[in-house]
Amino acid sequence: MKNLIDYAKCVKENKLALVGYLSMFGFAGTMFLEKDMLYQVFYAGLWANPIGYGMIFSQAGIPTFEAYKRTKRHIKKHGEVDERFTKIMEEAYCLEKGYKLAVKECLLEGDRITSQII
Repeated sequence: MKNLIDYAKCVKENKLALVGYLSMFGFAGTMFLEKDMLYQVFYAGLWANPIGYGMIFSQAGIPTFEAYKRTKRHIKKHGEVDERFTKIMEEAYCLEKGYKLAVKECLLEGDRITSQII
């Protein structure tokens, strides 16, 4: 259950994945509520782009979640985040979002992080 909650936090941080999921739920709700086939086709076209772009470009938030878990493990093991690790994590949008979320949470939890980050 903790992994599911952590994944939801990562999706919330990753705006592309968030748009993809919100669009998917909006699409499903519209299809369920709308009985007229013509409107269903119209709404399908309306929702298709945000779902596709959000999920494809963010890979459904999975890289964000993996970067989040990796950063948490790194901080627990080493007690710091070195410049090399930070540089790797800031190469891509998804990785950066997971990295920053993990660092923020570790600081809030009171973990001691000794190097200069964020």
